[in-house]
Amino acid sequence: MALGFVNIAVCEAQNDVGRMLRNHNVPFVAEQAGYRPSGRYRIVDLTTEGVPYSFEYRCGDHLRKWKDQVGRTWMEADFRITFAKLKTHEHDWLTLSTKNVYGTFPPPDKVARYHLRSEVFDATARLIRCFPIHFAFLDGWVASDGFQGYKIAHPRPLKVIFAGRDCVAVDMEAFRRAELDPKRSKMLKAIVAQCRDGVYPTYQVAGDPSLKFRDVCPEWENISNTTVEGIDVLEEVYVTWGILNLKPIAMAVDYAMFPPKTWFYRLLIQISQKLYGAVVAVSKAWRWLTGQRADGRDRRTRAL
Repeated sequence: MALGFVNIAVCEAQNDVGRMLRNHNVPFVAEQAGYRPSGRYRIVDLTTEGVPYSFEYRCGDHLRKWKDQVGRTWMEADFRITFAKLKTHEHDWLTLSTKNVYGTFPPPDKVARYHLRSEVFDATARLIRCFPIHFAFLDGWVASDGFQGYKIAHPRPLKVIFAGRDCVAVDMEAFRRAELDPKRSKMLKAIVAQCRDGVYPTYQVAGDPSLKFRDVCPEWENISNTTVEGIDVLEEVYVTWGILNLKPIAMAVDYAMFPPKTWFYRLLIQISQKLYGAVVAVSKAWRWLTGQRADGRDRRTRAL
């Protein structure tokens, strides 16, 4: 505020989980996460202020319109900042400062709208094209890796923070530190096509440019190329979402804090927990039968 920014808003929108669970709304989650505005800023639920908008986007050599919604506060902002957590994601290896902007779309039915009926990468690129990001923070002080690192907490103390005026450059550098090729990212490719005429940014790094995540955490685990390529095909089938989210539904949600809204969702959760328990039991039995330990090593091998 000392710099003259007197109308500061911390924005988020609702998603599919809020349709299933009580308390899974923007004000409650913000409070649980530790946000205390105290007049310094305000918490904005963009779902409650969504307005129709025709997004202009590039399609080959032509400009076209795509009708969806945008939150009024996000639309009218003079300065937009994306503040994201560094974590892995099976759809695109990593989910970073650019994908974070996708969460500002007001509609809560995000899976159906932006994964099944369209591509999340294209939708996010169109949003950034029409409402540019002015600064990006990417918090990797404690990151999360492995399969579904974005949903199942797997803390890795990387002790790094990326920041810059170009959100694409910020994410590119995170990809490189994870020893991944940023030009394979479908999200970055879509944004570069929409906002930069297909040209990836060049930039200078302040700090140690050679540090890799595995230098800090040798156990750091990226998503495999096979997984990313397979998920891109399977996500078009709605039932795939239930399979992918079996473990998060069974293990990662505090149902005392976020109780199911209806009997149907209570039943769905109970079935998911039973199914996940069965999967774990079968997995343990398979490892025992094949002589594999939980860490993948052969139990029958003995060091000499």
